[in-house]
Amino acid sequence: MSAKLFSFWDGAPLGYVERLCITSMLAAGHSLDVYSYRADLNIPDGVTLRDANDILPRSRVRLHETGSWAPFADAFRYEALLRGAGIWIDLDVLLLKPIGDMGEHVVGWQDAYVINNAVLRLPPDSPCLQQLIALGRSEVVVPPQWSGVWRTLQRLRSLFGLHIPFEKLEWGAIGPLALTRLIFDLRLLHLCQPVDVFYPVTWQQASLLFQPDATAVENALTSNTRAVHLWNDRIKHLKGKAPPPGSYVAKMCKTFEVDVP
Repeated sequence: MSAKLFSFWDGAPLGYVERLCITSMLAAGHSLDVYSYRADLNIPDGVTLRDANDILPRSRVRLHETGSWAPFADAFRYEALLRGAGIWIDLDVLLLKPIGDMGEHVVGWQDAYVINNAVLRLPPDSPCLQQLIALGRSEVVVPPQWSGVWRTLQRLRSLFGLHIPFEKLEWGAIGPLALTRLIFDLRLLHLCQPVDVFYPVTWQQASLLFQPDATAVENALTSNTRAVHLWNDRIKHLKGKAPPPGSYVAKMCKTFEVDVP
């Protein structure tokens, strides 16, 4: 089973949080491909920069109305999984243990209700993956988690150009929310890892990662924990400067010898 990890990055340069996470992936023994439309992306040594056009042409890029790349990154990872690129991992995932031994399905709960896709592998012939790919390719997205009424309305409105477009869909519409519904529908729940494996710190607790005392974060980790998702969208206001001494992020930067601003 391949131990190669892959991810996508475009827009702003990589910061110290991303470099920390990348360093942790390499330290865990994985190789890492980072796909980008930027040939000048400042990737760390040991990482392979790949042309994102090899997976999806730049003409297919669709950003959320907020400017976020997240919905497009959802579609990108599905297309790359179809091509056997490896195990997808967001660049805000701090890896504590290798994940190459986890089988053909690598996916986990972020909380009691949602299955996240920040760490994801699905077989190319997976019905779940096929349906996720179809969502990413669709001009009129009809998310499976929507009620029957809303799905019908989306289709009817599309006849008049009044449907909700890709760039205005709610958070996770073709990402975690769609993945959760499909895994339920396809009866794949037994393949999902518990919360403490990839997401021991919830998105609501993300600020704890930068608190001067790392105890709360460290207490959330278990012997089963393989990664800590740092929730980039929740820490944007914190990662613009060096993490406070004693914080979990600061301690990890020291452990992995990553320079901070």
